[in-house]
Amino acid sequence: FKDYQHINFPRPIRRLCSSQVLVETWAEGTSIREYTSSNVPPSVQKHLAQMGVDMLLKMVFKDNFWHGDLHPGNILVTETSRGDLELNVLDAGIYGSLSESDSRLLSQTFSSIVTGDSERVARLFLERSEHECTSKEAFVAEMRALVDTARGVQLTLDRVDVSELLQNLFSILTRHRVRLDAAFSSVVLAIMVLEGLGRSLDPSLDLLTCAAKYIAR
Repeated sequence: FKDYQHINFPRPIRRLCSSQVLVETWAEGTSIREYTSSNVPPSVQKHLAQMGVDMLLKMVFKDNFWHGDLHPGNILVTETSRGDLELNVLDAGIYGSLSESDSRLLSQTFSSIVTGDSERVARLFLERSEHECTSKEAFVAEMRALVDTARGVQLTLDRVDVSELLQNLFSILTRHRVRLDAAFSSVVLAIMVLEGLGRSLDPSLDLLTCAAKYIAR
């Protein structure tokens, strides 16, 4: 994020660091949790929600290197002298990354959900991961039902709860003994935490539609 003016991370002060001590630049700000109050203008809340979601989606789909502990206490909001809002992100010691093939699988899965190709979601997991699935037909049927139900009969995206969708997806994978890299759990947790925070700021937040522009790249 070095070229992003409104997303900041504390930087190590190397001359003061050792193998046992980490000293970083000071980060000012107010916990983003404070901005979920009804006293905060909705326009500000929506802006912060979009900033947070765009930050995470860039980490996951563009950089394949994400902060693994993005709870509200680790995100501070500051206002510049120009009146712009900035996010200061703390405690980046927990992070995650996927292999190239798993990163591609994640992007293709999201893309298939966006386009409504529910059967392709199931095929992707069977083709790209180790499994001991005894009934591929049942697995495909459950995945189809999951995606179709999440999107709704009108095939709109604005009602998709991505966190719930991912939780149910993992339940199906576990039930049918389809194994994924442990890093998938990390990215799912990061998405769930950020989506929850984002919707507490902006209930209309549509993470799946936001992700579409990163997946299409």
